[in-house]
Amino acid sequence: CDYGFLTEDNPCNKESIQVRLIGSEPFSINVLADGSVDAGSKSILRYKLATESELEAFSSFDEGNGLGLLSKPLSERNELDVQSFIASTIDEARYDAHEGASAVTDNSLISLYLGERSKLLQLAIDRIKMQFPDLEY
Repeated sequence: CDYGFLTEDNPCNKESIQVRLIGSEPFSINVLADGSVDAGSKSILRYKLATESELEAFSSFDEGNGLGLLSKPLSERNELDVQSFIASTIDEARYDAHEGASAVTDNSLISLYLGERSKLLQLAIDRIKMQFPDLEY
């Protein structure tokens, strides 16, 4: 593994996108080398985007504790909101990386990094679209 630098054939690639929601502590959406989004990011968003009734149902679960209970969707509505939020956030970061890679002409290292970041983030979007083909974001 080539820790610390995103390259096309690095199985340790991981990209993080900082997220700030009003009234919440910042957290990261982490995209792994295969384009998957880490479970912790999804769990936080499931909780943050839940309706009051979904939170009541969540708090009445008897088994498990903490965000581990949120490793699975709370509802279809909640999961679509979560995936849409993730896809739109990743798409914005992908756009920035793509534009940055195109704009950098005097530093091949930065251009390579931003180009590979853009590709990895596109892979994440493609994975989400495969699972939720009608998703709007």
